[in-house]
Amino acid sequence: MRCDLLQAVALCCHANRYLVNPDDAPAPELTISNHTFGSVYEAVWERVLTHGPLTVAEGTAPWYRKLVHDHSERLRLMAAGYAYHGNPRPGAWGILTETDLGLELWKPFWKPRGAHYDDPRPWKVVYTAERFSRYATASAPRLDASVHELQHATGELAEFLGSHGWSIARNFDDARRVFGAHGDQKTGFDDVLALDEPPELRAAAALAERCYMELHAEAWREVRPEDDGLRATITGRCVTVWACLLRTFEAVVNASGIDQAMAA
Repeated sequence: MRCDLLQAVALCCHANRYLVNPDDAPAPELTISNHTFGSVYEAVWERVLTHGPLTVAEGTAPWYRKLVHDHSERLRLMAAGYAYHGNPRPGAWGILTETDLGLELWKPFWKPRGAHYDDPRPWKVVYTAERFSRYATASAPRLDASVHELQHATGELAEFLGSHGWSIARNFDDARRVFGAHGDQKTGFDDVLALDEPPELRAAAALAERCYMELHAEAWREVRPEDDGLRATITGRCVTVWACLLRTFEAVVNASGIDQAMAA
């Protein structure tokens, strides 16, 4: 699974928890221990000026402190531009902040360094700020509605695949059961959220993450329909699940840092 989307989710969720009471605890430095930075040797935040880029922060803790200084209260994830097929298009999605400088969309760009094949941290990620129009900002999705839509879309995809005898249908049925566990099951991605987030929020994040993984699973190799119409139907249903899981990730971010997540 690519880490760029989950990294943005982690940045937002930990920021929203920290920004509630920034004087109560040190700003978290995710580059040290968070798994979404496991392959990153450097993380930088920049603003592009007429004379060139201006470094705002190196590391998450300095960036979080800068957000406090600039009177930012919450972060949002804008994930609709994160493409389903192939690599996500750079600059099409990112993290939305509102500070004294206005609305900015921080877009991640991952840059490999010339390293040996066994380099455990071959990437530098640069978040570049771009002014963002308030009129282009849609209302944040609700967590309960997003989860319901994702479960429904996943169920329809599983039913359709199962009706044609493809075993990958069971994978999506299993993914839907993740939410029923209410976050009790360890997924390996628990550090994406702050430790004190409610189980419903963890379950929603786990559901979206599991659907992401299943849409890119090796088991799809068995699905080789010869009929063009059937292929188009499968692709359409997968794209629907994809859009729903992106909205669920956005809703998870929107609900993070709030005690009653499902009421957000």
